[in-house]
This record gives sequence, C-alpha cells and structure tokens, in this order.
Amino acid sequence: MIVAGNFMPLMFIFPRKRQNNEFLDHAPPGTTDEYHESGWMQKYIFVAWFKRFVAFTNPTADKPVLLLLDGHATHTKSLYLVLLARDHHVVII
Repeated sequence: MIVAGNFMPLMFIFPRKRQNNEFLDHAPPGTTDEYHESGWMQKYIFVAWFKRFVAFTNPTADKPVLLLLDGHATHTKSLYLVLLARDHHVVII
C-alpha cells in the first residue's frame, strides 16, 4: 500500500438560503461550500461532493477506490450516485 499524505479539500454546508463568500475567508485552499436551509447534507450536495472526490482520487479500472460511508440516506438512497460510482470505479461500502 502506498500512502501519499494528501487530503481532499473540505466542503462546508451552511444553514442558509444564499451563498456568502466571506464564510470561506481563511479556509484551507480548495475549500468549497454548499447551502441548504437546514444545514444538513442533502442528496444533491453529496453528489456534488462525490464528483469532487472522483476528480481528487482519479480512480481507474486498474486502481479502483474504496469509499467507506455511514448508512445516511443521502449516501445510500441515490441510484444516480450508485451508477456514478460504478462508472468511475469507486466501490462504496
């Protein structure tokens, strides 16, 4: 196993309707933000995060990536996400 010591940039979810760029002042480079009234993860937000995860990890058929998730519905109840993971060589457990 090779360990690179890299980390994926953060994604914050803020409980708001509108974006406020000041929230990312002094955040680590590459940090992104999403907004929802509840401040909780939503399926569409998780899909946005997952697409960034795929771009960051660059999985291939020869080097698939394992993604360990909890059983939260936003992670497990999306057929689109399952198909996206399969198409991009990401194994979700």
